[in-house]
Amino acid sequence: MTYPGVIFWVLLLWGAVSRGPVLLYLLMGSLAIGSLAVVPPSLTGGVTIQPDSVCAAVFFVKTICRPHAARWMIDAALRPQKFLLLTMFLLICVVCTIFAPDLFAGIAVMPLRASGGELAPIALHHSAANVSQMGYLSLSAGTALAFAYAAQRPGFLAQIMRGYLVCGFVLVVTGLMDITAQRLGLESLLTPFRNATYSFLIDNVVGGYQRVIGLMPEASAYGPACVSAAAVLAMLRPLYPAGVQRNLCVGLLVALLLLGFLSTSTTAFASIAMFAVIYGADWCRRAASPRAVGRATLPVELAVAGALILAAALVLAFDDALLRGSMAMLDETVFDKTGTTSYLVRSYWNAVSWADVAASYGMGVGVGSTRSSDWVVALVSNTGILGAFTLGMVFLQAFLRNPGHDRQRAGVATALKFAMIIPLAAETVSSPVPDFGLGVAILLGTIAGVSLTRSSRAATSRVRAAYQPDDDNDLDIPAPAMLAG
Repeated sequence: MTYPGVIFWVLLLWGAVSRGPVLLYLLMGSLAIGSLAVVPPSLTGGVTIQPDSVCAAVFFVKTICRPHAARWMIDAALRPQKFLLLTMFLLICVVCTIFAPDLFAGIAVMPLRASGGELAPIALHHSAANVSQMGYLSLSAGTALAFAYAAQRPGFLAQIMRGYLVCGFVLVVTGLMDITAQRLGLESLLTPFRNATYSFLIDNVVGGYQRVIGLMPEASAYGPACVSAAAVLAMLRPLYPAGVQRNLCVGLLVALLLLGFLSTSTTAFASIAMFAVIYGADWCRRAASPRAVGRATLPVELAVAGALILAAALVLAFDDALLRGSMAMLDETVFDKTGTTSYLVRSYWNAVSWADVAASYGMGVGVGSTRSSDWVVALVSNTGILGAFTLGMVFLQAFLRNPGHDRQRAGVATALKFAMIIPLAAETVSSPVPDFGLGVAILLGTIAGVSLTRSSRAATSRVRAAYQPDDDNDLDIPAPAMLAG
């Protein structure tokens, strides 16, 4: 185990025994680190156990050990208005994963891991990937339940908002570490953080620019993560207290979008375009609603956005070298993408996975049995048409949830709904497995938790409790302060 792994376990122990939000902040920060194996792969048969997975598991256990939490989660998992659809999705996945590899044994599938250094179709059979991927998917579902329960506690919304600041800060710092190491030739200093069993792409140059990957395996993981975090911060910005937290939010937002661009990832570029659309839609929503939080800053936001666009246009217009480099980068990552070997290989994965859907009569071949180049194909081929439809209904239900008339809860729920579109869109074009991931699970659970507690008496209790330390001994931000500005 490398020294970053040792530091992680020390912090995890602190978070596990602490009554404050340390574990939550550690979980949010670990979402930015995807290259570190906190358990030596030699002890896990080559499977990489990442910090965020361990933190999420401990967070779930710590949450379910609270009084009445287990009963609440079981009840929520069985109620249609709560998480019954998610429970049904998991059951479909389990049944499919147990029986499909035997029922359709022998059909060609794309394995998740290369054999002999080459990724080629193999015959469908039960494998360790079925167990590991089903475990990751179950952990994501459990994380959603845990956050739904936690989001109903007084003061938790202030904690999760600070948690997103932590996540954005770690993404920015690790990106700057990667840039500095590249420029100074000190990549070896980051080696202890890159002990996962994945294939790392740390020396890619696109259009004359060195790609930024932070502490992720490749740019296509780091770039979308930056844009997704920027989307959450942009939507939550009006809800942060005026002063240090809101200023930090704005600074991180700009830095994350810049680092997402510097990752030169096609998925990151698509996410940035989607971010512009979503932010524009949210701007129009606030402009049209007199009671919307953050309405007062709309002219300033429009002026800043216009100034940034104008400044970028002027820089590109008067710097020919930068303009040529930028155009070369866009040509290579976007316009000429369909002619690259990577695109052809990933298209082949999709073709094999779609063939698996037909060969299994729409049932799917089991979670972890085959890979694809995007999330929708992975979802249908792994869990079947029924599984994909059920999970789609889970997210539709999340977008339709109504948090009631409490401005704080309504503002947070609306912000997270808008923000969740970005990581879902990024996964749709990049994720090779059906797991929707811990980042989306946190958003999904928080939206549900915020929306499930709607009584005026409960809302009044939360507002009053926000002025006092909660049962975790954490000083929370008063609700009126969160709504300032």
